[in-house]
Amino acid sequence: MSRIRSIKEQFGLHFTPLDIHNKEFSVKYRGYDKDEVDEYLDMIIKDYEKLSAEFAKLQEQQNIGDHHQEVTRSEFTNLKERVIKMEGMLNRAGIY
Repeated sequence: MSRIRSIKEQFGLHFTPLDIHNKEFSVKYRGYDKDEVDEYLDMIIKDYEKLSAEFAKLQEQQNIGDHHQEVTRSEFTNLKERVIKMEGMLNRAGIY
């Protein structure tokens, strides 16, 4: 659930599925049908849970992509440094 809370904060969402589930409405004269409202909220909760799970999945994929990008950048930097060293060696040897 902490991952869902994190997503809630990151995207500025107001509710978690649990927040929606736990919401109680007061009953007033000629109010809405409680069962109908509960049924509708249950459908919203299911959709919200799917969206929250998808957000979490996308966030994880982005983190993996960021990591791969950092590894690639590091490998490129290492390769570039090796090329510069080789050029220096070849230059000192009079080959380059």
